[in-house]
Amino acid sequence: MSIKQFFEGMINRQWTLKEVVLILVYTTVISMIVTPFIGIPVGISIFYYFNISEEEKQAMRHRSRY
Repeated sequence: MSIKQFFEGMINRQWTLKEVVLILVYTTVISMIVTPFIGIPVGISIFYYFNISEEEKQAMRHRSRY
């Protein structure tokens, strides 16, 4: 999956309140440990790794091809 596909999938995603809170928590905690320059992308990556299922990842890949 390219970076462009990743961002398109995240933009087109239907976000729940729980997911928004989790991504903010992950980003804040990682940014306190390292600089925000590194913490923001790492926090988003951690959210993506732990909270997005394989089916959703496949759907994002499939949707961005067309």
